[in-house]
Amino acid sequence: MTVATSSVVSSEATPPATDFQNSLIKIATFVLPAMANTLIGPTLSMIDTAFVGRGSLVELAALGPAVLIVDVTSYVFSWLGIATVSFIATEISLGNHDEVDRLTRAAMLLGLVCGLGVAVWHTLGATMLLAGISTGPELMGPARTYVMIRAIGFPVQLLNTAMWGVCLGHKDPKTPLFVSLLSLVLNIIGDFVLCSVMGLGIGGAAWATTAAQYISAVVYPISMKLRNKTYLSRLKGPLELKNVTRYAGFA
Repeated sequence: MTVATSSVVSSEATPPATDFQNSLIKIATFVLPAMANTLIGPTLSMIDTAFVGRGSLVELAALGPAVLIVDVTSYVFSWLGIATVSFIATEISLGNHDEVDRLTRAAMLLGLVCGLGVAVWHTLGATMLLAGISTGPELMGPARTYVMIRAIGFPVQLLNTAMWGVCLGHKDPKTPLFVSLLSLVLNIIGDFVLCSVMGLGIGGAAWATTAAQYISAVVYPISMKLRNKTYLSRLKGPLELKNVTRYAGFA
């Protein structure tokens, strides 16, 4: 009887998880996957550095200025994902589902257009950009190669940023996390094959990263469909200019 009584008292003395603890758990399960888009760019560049560093020291040194240009440009356009999360979450809370669809179309269009603009700028201005950060002449060739190849991936990179914002706006952090992890795995495999096996060096690393970004852009809608998410399947109808200009405040 004494044992039973003490066990009851003990169970009563152990309180259940508090509301604060539950809130922390909910925040962590949302924030940690959401960080994937922010970290994916620098992580892909780090993987490239690791594989290129096993070969030419000149190419390893050239990755410094080349990666700086690519990663800074990615950071400059982080407003696209942030704005998309804010706009879509706001309209969902108001029940304006048609407006959500229009904003989704606007975000994806902006991602593609801005990405194409960056691709052209990096392709035509790679030498000028590298010279602007005092890249040495011995590093200019491989660094320019990396920047120009990575430029090909910017349209889908910014499209992926827009889709990341769409997912988080719908409180779906799992899709971006899955796509980001897949991109990392594909990049590692690509770097190993192109750099370590085929010996393509810094150019192979750039192609591996670019290919991983394009595959990720294809996997995003497939992953949504398999998980019965209909964010992209409802994208029909005209695109209104006001939905595009709404992003001007974040740019």
